[in-house]
Amino acid sequence: MTGAVDDEEGGFAWDEDDEDVVFLDDDEDEAGGSAGHPDPDSDTGGRGGRRGEAAWLAEERIQPGRDQEGSLPPPAPQSRVLASLLALAVFLGCTGAAFTAAYHRHMTDRKIADTLNLTASASPPMIPGLAALGFQQLWHSEVEERVVVPVLNHSPGAVVLLGAVLEEPGMIAAAALEPVGATRLGPGGQGAVSGDVTVDCTQDPAAVFPYIDSSGNATVPLPNTAALLVRARTEGGSVGEAALDPDADGPDLQVRICEQEGFNITGAPSISAAADPRTHSVEVSLSVASSSDVTLGYRASAAFTRDREFEGISGPSDTSALKATLPTDGIVRSGGTMRVSFTIHVLSCPIQVLQADEVYVEVTLTARGNPVDAIEEAVGLAAPLTAACAKT
Repeated sequence: MTGAVDDEEGGFAWDEDDEDVVFLDDDEDEAGGSAGHPDPDSDTGGRGGRRGEAAWLAEERIQPGRDQEGSLPPPAPQSRVLASLLALAVFLGCTGAAFTAAYHRHMTDRKIADTLNLTASASPPMIPGLAALGFQQLWHSEVEERVVVPVLNHSPGAVVLLGAVLEEPGMIAAAALEPVGATRLGPGGQGAVSGDVTVDCTQDPAAVFPYIDSSGNATVPLPNTAALLVRARTEGGSVGEAALDPDADGPDLQVRICEQEGFNITGAPSISAAADPRTHSVEVSLSVASSSDVTLGYRASAAFTRDREFEGISGPSDTSALKATLPTDGIVRSGGTMRVSFTIHVLSCPIQVLQADEVYVEVTLTARGNPVDAIEEAVGLAAPLTAACAKT
């Protein structure tokens, strides 16, 4: 028995003896509709499903655009897309500029942190034992002294002193210096490096005193050429070196040390004039003991006042010229004594002497080939010349 359509209620009436219900999907439903099966969405109804399921299918057929609107939004306007791209470009540009600025700022900060700017102090290097050098009994050709060299930090950041090397003319070798006191120096801070230096007071005598040799040639002091290479670690962690001249405003260390030691290379010289009536002669002798710790060389010369006074013109002819009776050059070892002598013969007795008659003896001393001292002594000849004419 088939169900009749209730036009008033819009529903279906089912008979209890109806056949089994068959559920159809959309494809089967469309296929079935085209094959002559009743369409469940039609107003006349059919036997293809229950009432609830038919209503659901009807609702889906009535509102097919609901799911499509929920899954695919409507396309954005072109102006909105352009605005978004512009905003993204501005963002990326600002980010790039900020990164570039930060990078350059980082590199600048790093360069500043690694800057090393050290200078020497206006005060000369300190030599704690300098004063005691003047009281030595023995003259040392090489002198070792401890020096303390101030160092100023003009770097933008703090630095840590690591050490230094000092080289100067007259030094035996470069000296290694180590930091003393505080090693970390803030901007504007002062530290110091210290060590032992050995100077040779014979190596560069021109830097010690101007020397004028017998020909009148002068050797003048050399300019300061000290070089102090200081190693330090910067605030950025890098290790650098700064070259300083610690003696820019004064003499080199060698000059200061050697001048303080002095040039008492010998003891007090002794000069004499002895007459010999048998030979009618006078012997002038000069002797001096070495106070040096090294072997010295010497060269001696003598001059008679009469020779000087009447040189080139006719003068008294009653005396001979000076004649050396001992070698005028040689060596004298440490602690030894040097002796030179010259002889004058009286040619006519009795002799008319002058109170100004004198003999001058000059001795130049060298060490390692360099002049280090000069001795000049004079002795009167009035009495010896008279004695040389005495009867034997």
